[in-house]
Amino acid sequence: KPPEKAATPADEAKAQIKVWADTIGRWLGQSPSIDSIREQFPGPRGDAVVDAAKSLYEALKDWQKAIR
Repeated sequence: KPPEKAATPADEAKAQIKVWADTIGRWLGQSPSIDSIREQFPGPRGDAVVDAAKSLYEALKDWQKAIR
């Protein structure tokens, strides 16, 4: 069996982006988590946190596509 190729910084970045995108995607898909944030931060603050998470998720997915 040939030795495994060492991971490059780009490989590590791709893996981290996937982890973050998957984690945020799961979090956004779980309405109890979003509801609990909105309970802790009612009104515009809670909306801002959820909107920021959605924006981060979209940015990570775009970044993931760009480095493939």
